[in-house]
Amino acid sequence: AALEDTLKRFAESVGIKEVDDKNMPEVINALKAVDAIPSAQAKIVRSFVEVRKKAMHAEWGKIDTSEVHSVIAFVQDFIAKHFTD
Repeated sequence: AALEDTLKRFAESVGIKEVDDKNMPEVINALKAVDAIPSAQAKIVRSFVEVRKKAMHAEWGKIDTSEVHSVIAFVQDFIAKHFTD
């Protein structure tokens, strides 16, 4: 949820409108379309969509610890780069 919220807030900050009703892949595509995130980063974020889906459906046994660490590290780095001075 933190990843999705961060991406939506970032999308709004770069001028992408009406992201509240968009799903995570749509937000990623919109960010990539306006060059707000590079292709390589978009690919990484897309890989987290499945992790998010598993977490939102409480499929804990299907989530690897390394995936969780990767998502958390990405969110922390993304916030530090885009939302702090």
